[in-house]
Amino acid sequence: TFVLIGGVFDVDISSLAALPNVKLLGPRPYADMPGYLYNFDVCLIPFKLNAITHATDPVKLYEYFSAGKPVVATHLAELAPHRAHVYLAAGASDFVAQLDAALAERDPQRAAARQALARQNTWEHRYQAIVAALPPAAETDGHA
Repeated sequence: TFVLIGGVFDVDISSLAALPNVKLLGPRPYADMPGYLYNFDVCLIPFKLNAITHATDPVKLYEYFSAGKPVVATHLAELAPHRAHVYLAAGASDFVAQLDAALAERDPQRAAARQALARQNTWEHRYQAIVAALPPAAETDGHA
């Protein structure tokens, strides 16, 4: 069973919605997400490749990783640095193959590695990286 949560953009999903093993829940409150995530066997990032998604860093990856879950994703450039931790798919048949591999995964060390990666990518860590990359503020003598 596929449970898909969230909005859909620029894609006709009528044939998908008609499938008996697909549940399209639409947007849900963010506070409800941990309950859904707990019950997922594998998490998906099934983005359609276009100019917008090529410029997207899907932060939901880190949310999925926080639970140690295997993730199958469309092969986005932003996910390439995490290829050791995410099942990247190039095309529909590869997505199915990667999904099968993710479902078969039973290595608790891989789950722990994903959780460690999530801890390195909190909003606090991202903020600190930005601050560290900024040039030092120019000192002034109090005059504008």
